[in-house]
Amino acid sequence: MKNILKQQGIALLVFVTILATAAAAVTVTALYRSSQNVQISRDKITAAALAQAKEALIGRAVTDENRPGSLPCPDTNNDGTAELFAGTNCPSYIGRLPWRTLGLPDISDGSRERLWYALSNRFRDNAAAEPINSDTLGNRPIYAPNSQYDQAGTLLTEQAIAVIFSAGDVLAGQNRIAANINNANHYLEKLNCPGASCRDNTAGTGPFIAGALFDANHNPLLNDQLLIIQTKDIIPTIEKRITKEANNWLQAYYSANFYYPYPAEYTACNHEHCTGNSSVCRGRFPRSEASGSANWSPPEWFRNNQWYREIYYSVGAGSLQTPAGVTCANTLAVAG
Repeated sequence: MKNILKQQGIALLVFVTILATAAAAVTVTALYRSSQNVQISRDKITAAALAQAKEALIGRAVTDENRPGSLPCPDTNNDGTAELFAGTNCPSYIGRLPWRTLGLPDISDGSRERLWYALSNRFRDNAAAEPINSDTLGNRPIYAPNSQYDQAGTLLTEQAIAVIFSAGDVLAGQNRIAANINNANHYLEKLNCPGASCRDNTAGTGPFIAGALFDANHNPLLNDQLLIIQTKDIIPTIEKRITKEANNWLQAYYSANFYYPYPAEYTACNHEHCTGNSSVCRGRFPRSEASGSANWSPPEWFRNNQWYREIYYSVGAGSLQTPAGVTCANTLAVAG
């Protein structure tokens, strides 16, 4: 009888152990799934914040009245406002996203951190910068890792106009106390620096690299998430805007003069001079009109950014003040 009771006790103990193990497994699974759900939710918040910032920056560039395509300087004191120029340059080409300047709410990523932002100096909103038109390219290199352990990565583009960063959680070596709130080194990461394979998200010029990246022991080295703005995100929309506005200028000119301005010769159209020529019927869009004809002066931003060099312009004989000796086609045929 005692043996039977002893066996039953052992069986009960084994059963309780199995139940405890199963319960622990269920608890671990539930915690893992809960952690996964939290991370997914945070990633969604981050993705939405990055997309909102990118949309605002593109909108700002496309609609700018004085320098279409330009973007504000980064915010270096975390007040949401773009910094003023130091001479003709931004004080820094990396800093916080100037959400207030862009008319955004105070957005943050899934880690409740404000976004960071790097800008190509070619697209700063300063007249001393090179013209912004169809030929202007960004100059910030971006690398994309081939795996979670590829610290060098593969070059994605060398022509980024701007980069928006989500800093993610704090990593080893970072200290996000109030004194470091404007120090990119405590929010963004760099790898293999200095050296040829340096990837530096803390520098305004890069080269930048997207995360997440780990060492051989799967310790996190980089968790920055990046969203890139390239020429193709901005320039085609500006080209549509300029085409529409140029047509309005031509119609207004025609209404006042009953003819269109002369085109400018291709070879005579340089950085400062692109004057309408009374001996040609097609060429570039004129920056200024031929001597002795009615006043023609597109807006200053159009001239300063040399958009006139980017536009093919042709007119029919009945549409311009055709001088003697010049024969233009009465109609224009457009193929395609």
